[in-house]
Amino acid sequence: MTIARQLGLPEKVITDAEVNSMKADDSTGELINQLQAAKAIAEENKQITEQTRAEAQRLEQEHRAKLDELVRRETSMSEKLRKEVFTELRSIKGEIERLEQAQPSQRILLDSLHRISQYITDRLREAPEEQQRLGFIQQLKMGDKVHVRSLNRTGTLNEIDPKTQKAVVQLGPMQMTISLDDIEDVS
Repeated sequence: MTIARQLGLPEKVITDAEVNSMKADDSTGELINQLQAAKAIAEENKQITEQTRAEAQRLEQEHRAKLDELVRRETSMSEKLRKEVFTELRSIKGEIERLEQAQPSQRILLDSLHRISQYITDRLREAPEEQQRLGFIQQLKMGDKVHVRSLNRTGTLNEIDPKTQKAVVQLGPMQMTISLDDIEDVS
């Protein structure tokens, strides 16, 4: 402004320039304050993001560890079950071989095979999948849609005989008597 006065500019022009200069300084200061506030918020958001990322990584590691443990336990259980099945099969094979060598009458052989079959059936009923299937069979009622595995067809349940473990299923125009073991849920 000193140079403007030395050049002889009118005082009104110089005064207006000084007022405008102060306003510009005020708005510049306000802009700087806003930028500093925005920078502080951005820093805070960055810290929150980093904390969230760290928490997400921690949770992912925890879940992976839990999943790995579950897989290990499932593998261990499967291995244990596999060993039990092989032990049972070896036992059955030994029983059959013993029966073959002894050359018993046919009736004794059939009785032994029936006991073996019953034993296998009992062991299978203890399996979780079989428990689930038995629950399904117990909930069956007339008119339910069922899938017949051996025929790969879906039909309507017309009758159930729990004594014989058989069911009558309408498959299109035909009615068939099916073992309950051959029936499963449509889904």
